[in-house]
Amino acid sequence: MRSISELVKNNDLLILDGSMGVRAIMEGIDQNRIQAANIEHPDVIEKIQRSYLEAGTMALLTNTFNLTEETEQSSGFTMEEIIKAAFNNARTAAEGFPDTFILFDMSPSGYSFSNDDGAFPYKKCYELYSRQVRIAKEFRPDCVFIETIGMSDEIRAAINAVRDNSDLPIMTSMAFDASGKSWCGEDLKKYAGVVNELKPLAAGLNCFITPREMLPLVKEFRELSTQPVLAKPNRGQPVHHGEITTYKMSPEDYADELYEIYLDGVRILGGCCGTDEKCLARFTEKVGA
Repeated sequence: MRSISELVKNNDLLILDGSMGVRAIMEGIDQNRIQAANIEHPDVIEKIQRSYLEAGTMALLTNTFNLTEETEQSSGFTMEEIIKAAFNNARTAAEGFPDTFILFDMSPSGYSFSNDDGAFPYKKCYELYSRQVRIAKEFRPDCVFIETIGMSDEIRAAINAVRDNSDLPIMTSMAFDASGKSWCGEDLKKYAGVVNELKPLAAGLNCFITPREMLPLVKEFRELSTQPVLAKPNRGQPVHHGEITTYKMSPEDYADELYEIYLDGVRILGGCCGTDEKCLARFTEKVGA
């Protein structure tokens, strides 16, 4: 089996999985206990992850998104316990799929706006990410996937933490709206500056917007970035019916739009909020994977 670094450097196709949080909630998991579900409901997490592999995806992200000090404390479990269970679940889900890459998922630290003086709390972010990767590296992930970040300083803190505490490959992803602004008001050029300086294995965009809305941003970022580009768009805006959330965009329409990004030359593709195994199955069919 080739390493994930070899695959990316050869510009070969890598299909990532889709949404975990929304899918877990649809399976009855409390939205405030998605990380704890690794321990409390491993069967649900494994079911979701296995459905993505059966749909043709090639990599699983661990169920560790939004694992912050706050969510650790509210879960009643330690970060060590949650991360260990998340890897166990991913590897159990991947039984029978021996070529699956397991990516350790890291997300916003929760500290972006926590300093009273308005300065970015680099040290606190760095220490949180360092703690996470020191735990995760013991479970031999193929890569660290840093996603849905809103500030380039936080990308820098995360990359430096991973590199100072492991030799794991790194992929990064920031979240931008259709106008090209992150949720912290940054633009693609600033993000690309950090990417080009620190040179993760790959970098790109995820969340917030649909594939078609993301396409022009991906085109712009490909011009700015020296690194291979990735994309994980949303399935449009959610529609809430009481406690039930649905999405108007069909799996077929999502796959068609994601295919447009593929045709633009991006080879690391997956789904973010609202996507499910049907969305990814339709896409894998279109690319013949």
